[in-house]
Formats: sequence, structure tokens, C-alpha cells
Amino acid sequence: MSFRRVLTVAVAACLAPAGLLAVACTSSPSSAVAQYPDSGGISNATPEDSSTTDPKTDGGTDSASSTCEGACKTTSLVVDIGGKKRTLVRAQFGTQAADGGTELHTESHLGGQAACPSASSPSPDYTLIVTSVPRGAAGKKLSDRDGIASAFFDFKGDLGLAAPSGITKALGVTVTIVGEDPATPPAWVALDVVAAFTEGEVKGHLYAEYCDSLTQ
Repeated sequence: MSFRRVLTVAVAACLAPAGLLAVACTSSPSSAVAQYPDSGGISNATPEDSSTTDPKTDGGTDSASSTCEGACKTTSLVVDIGGKKRTLVRAQFGTQAADGGTELHTESHLGGQAACPSASSPSPDYTLIVTSVPRGAAGKKLSDRDGIASAFFDFKGDLGLAAPSGITKALGVTVTIVGEDPATPPAWVALDVVAAFTEGEVKGHLYAEYCDSLTQ
């Protein structure tokens, strides 16, 4: 089975409603809250009331930042799983239709090839999926409470994740929109991400370019 097919099947299972892949993807929420109290969108604090957000900067693309230079155009997501650290250095994204409009599906990697993924793409060493991210204005913060989901994949198998899957589902994830191309579909997006897992966390910045093969 190709990497793209394996990842597609795994994502669908791991990010499905709770209970469909309990062994491979489900972790204990209480442990993550204790371990990552400052990681945003992960504690039991009352979620921000989005109804009070300025409608001119909430959820639309008119006010999205179209500027991204220097460090903004890099991907550096630090993975810390049980004290073992890796850095994801490239990212790609596609779009998907949702009731509230277009959402983003991002895939960040270490290893593999830089081209947009295909059925014959070689497997990367590690991948972070952050999906169901609504398009929005620069500075907008979103979390799993807004429907965003995330999962981490250890294809290399050296980080100690539960065998045989090497997959873990995020207990909480927070995304800050740094900027995005205002076109439809956008040519690029830039996000800051914090994702907490029972085994550790992934935290940093991603700059992703559009891949038609990731669009649903």
C-alpha cells in the first residue's frame, strides 16, 4: 500500500469521532491538561466567546494578511515525544468544503520528498496533520473547540509510540493564523500551531504551499 493511501486511511480513522480507533489514537485528556497547562485550547478554561469578535476580522478572507516574508516562509515544528525531539521542516496543504465555508488541511513533514504527494510518494519519517482549519484573518486564534483536529504519525518508528500504528491523536490543538494568500484556493498559508498529545507535544510555525492532491 502506498504512503498516500496509508496516510489517507490512517487520518480518516484517527481523526474520526471518538471510539473508532481507541487503541491507536485515543489518549487520556487529564494527563495532557496537567502536562501542558499553558499550551492553549487544552485546559478546561472557558472557551473564548467568538460572538464578541469583530466581524470584520472574524472568519472571512477580506482582512487576511497577504504578507509573509523571512522566517514566516519557513516551517519549524518541534516534536517532543517523551523527551525525543525532531523538527518538521516542510508543509503542504489542501482545502476541503465545510458547512461554514472552505477549510484547510495541512500536512507537515520531516523526510520524504518535497513535491506534492501522490500515490507513489515515499514515506516521510514523521508527519503532523492539522485539519479542519477555517480560513480567517491574521491573528485569529482557533482550537479543537472550533472543530480543528490533529494527529502525529511516526513512520520511522523510533519515538516509542504505541506499535504497530505509530499514530497518536491530539488531545488539544491551538492554531493562530499568521497569514494566508487571499486567493481561492490560497497559494500559501502560514500558521502557528501547538498540539498536545499524551506522549508529548508538537509546537511551532508552518508555512505551507497549496497541493491539489491534498484537496478533497
